[in-house]
Amino acid sequence: MLYGVDQDIPLMPFGFSILPNVSGSTLDGTLLTMVFQITVKNVSSKQAVEVVTQIVKEALQKIIEAVN
Repeated sequence: MLYGVDQDIPLMPFGFSILPNVSGSTLDGTLLTMVFQITVKNVSSKQAVEVVTQIVKEALQKIIEAVN
């Protein structure tokens, strides 16, 4: 079990994919899909949203750094 920013919110394994965004024969960029699963018990919705937002920001930054 991993933990996000807050030790009270367990983070299950997650992943991401980067795929081309193709319209007909034209490449319009890329699509990023990220999947997260957290267990929210005894935590307010606001706190859960804040934690997920932080996790997404950090993961996206690491993906951008790896791609560059």
